[in-house]
Amino acid sequence: MAKFGISYPVALDNDYAIWRAYGNQYWPAFYFVDAQGRIRSRHFGEGEYARNESAIVQLLAEARRAVSPV
Repeated sequence: MAKFGISYPVALDNDYAIWRAYGNQYWPAFYFVDAQGRIRSRHFGEGEYARNESAIVQLLAEARRAVSPV
């Protein structure tokens, strides 16, 4: 992470614990979780980038963080 200047938290699942906990069968799989820890949206496979970005922006706004869509 330091090599690429990434300072925000990044989840690694080398033992597939998260994968199994969600019963995931897809790659890639995106789970959008709100500030209370509830899954609010999910997307399996490639595509739907604008929809996924909108989900992130909405969740951040709900968490009262300032967001500027790209």
